[in-house]
Amino acid sequence: MKRGARSLTLAIALIFTILSWFTLPSPPQEASAAPVRIRLAHGIPPAHLTPLLFQKKEILRHHGKSYEVQLIYAPNTSVQIPMLAAKEIDIAWTAYSSFATAIVNAKLDLKAILDILSYGEPGHHTTYWSVMKDSPIKSLKDIKGKRIAVPAFGTALDIAARVALRKAGLEATRDYTPVEVNFPNMYAMLSQGKVDIAAISTPWIFDPKIQAKVRKVFGAGDAMGKIQALMHAVRGEFLEKNRAAVQDMAEDYVRALRWFLNPANRNEALDIAAKFTKRPRSAYESWSLIKANDSYRDPYGRVDVPVLQRNVNVMHELGYLKTKLDIAKHVDASIAEEARRRVAPGN
Repeated sequence: MKRGARSLTLAIALIFTILSWFTLPSPPQEASAAPVRIRLAHGIPPAHLTPLLFQKKEILRHHGKSYEVQLIYAPNTSVQIPMLAAKEIDIAWTAYSSFATAIVNAKLDLKAILDILSYGEPGHHTTYWSVMKDSPIKSLKDIKGKRIAVPAFGTALDIAARVALRKAGLEATRDYTPVEVNFPNMYAMLSQGKVDIAAISTPWIFDPKIQAKVRKVFGAGDAMGKIQALMHAVRGEFLEKNRAAVQDMAEDYVRALRWFLNPANRNEALDIAAKFTKRPRSAYESWSLIKANDSYRDPYGRVDVPVLQRNVNVMHELGYLKTKLDIAKHVDASIAEEARRRVAPGN
């Protein structure tokens, strides 16, 4: 009996042990990491495609998963230097000029990672300076004693104008007067006679009413050849801490960019632009995403480092930079290259 009772007791204990395996609560699962917020600055779309790239969510593989973009409008490149310094944005849109100035003069740790657009690429539109059709200005030499509008001193277009005019033997302040004018006000200042020549950029230069009243004198590409005009630069500290999220964002950026650059998608792309900007689609139909009327964009978002170096060298020659800058040390080309690999056919 004792042996039988002991066996029964052991059997019952075994049963309870087995049952406990099924009834004990599972260990808590590790919560999935929240998407990294990336505060991304942009300019005016659709000349700047950046904010539009994140509107077609169905082609974005990582948005809302590993990262989320917070789009922040910045009217020009110069205002973003203090924003970067104060950590109010993580990725800026920057010209080669403001990029170099931020590194050399403001001592910011920045890495250029993605192309936005370039000037001077054959077959593509490049911003140029216009005069009213009845203006006596026919050539660069005719600008002597005149007022020329630039978006802001030290910007890519300001430098391009100074280089072009220097080649014509003219120096700023001595021979002509540069005037800072925001892009939306360029034509108004020109038509009202407050400046004599102005850099009317897209979309305004393709307004038929404006085109009927102005004519081109010279372009940014005429002055400096190819220009790595605009690009996205990330704070070094942010990239180091969130590299995987930035890489995923870059992949989505390039994937969406290629979709927007595909002529087969242009109609839908214009609808997206109109909805985002709350402007009629007709405002963009004559120029946006048309090769001859729109800026060049690298199809994989790659920054042209040799061109960028030449552009920055010009800044040093003009006295905008205290020292020469080895630009390759401030470009992380691997981000766009990995994005290219991921979006290549078959991936």
